Parts: sequence; structure tokens; C-alpha cells
Amino acid sequence: MSPLQLRTPSFRSRLRLFFVVIVVVPMITMAVVLFQLIVASERSQTDARLAQSQTVSQEILRELEGQAGEVAELVGEDQQLADAVATERPRDIPRRLDRLADQAEARSVQLQLNGQGEFEAGALPAVAPAQRRLVNQD
Repeated sequence: MSPLQLRTPSFRSRLRLFFVVIVVVPMITMAVVLFQLIVASERSQTDARLAQSQTVSQEILRELEGQAGEVAELVGEDQQLADAVATERPRDIPRRLDRLADQAEARSVQLQLNGQGEFEAGALPAVAPAQRRLVNQD
């Protein structure tokens, strides 16, 4: 082969190069771009579903915390429990606390009293806690 033949490709070689440049390279490029678009679309759909689930679960948690607050108010306003605390009858406090927890359908109730200790009704784990501070027996 002469140096002139090496520098000037044949018609068949030029046709192959043209085909690769015009047809194959753009097809591969389009396939890569479409694959990336599909992956991005699926990821965004998953993110949207996760965000929706998170919003719903946060709303459920707020609702449960509100219900727990109502139970805390019920315990704090109970006169029989206040009488048991005021007269320092530690045996009556857990019984009344158990009744209040059953009545309110609370999973767990905890009462901490300065000087008298800590009283619990129900069982852990509890999901959405609420806390109230009792100032005095009134």
C-alpha cells in the first residue's frame, strides 16, 4: 500500500464512518439520555410518594398527641385522684390511675409526684406522648 492510499480512505470506509457518526453515535446518546430521564422520573415519583406518606404520618402523630393531651387533662382534672394525692394514700393513686387509663383507652399513663414518687398505668411503648404540669391539688 502506498502512502497515498493510506491517507485517502476508500468509499466503503467513508460510508462506514458516515454511518457510525450519523446513525450509531446519536442512537447511543439518545439511549443514555432516555435511560437517565426514566431513572429521574422514577426517583421523583418515589420522592413524591415518600413525601405524601411523611405528611400523613406527621398528621396522625399530631392527632395522637392531641388525644394524649386530652388524657393528660382528664388525669389532671380527676377529683378522686386529687383526693388520693392530697391525703397521701399511695395505694389509691395507682388504682385510680389504672381506671383513668382504661377509661381513656390510654396505652400508658405516668404520674410523677414530688415527695410521693412515680406512678404508672398501662405498658410501654407509647407512641405520641403529652405532658402536663400539675401545680397543686386544686
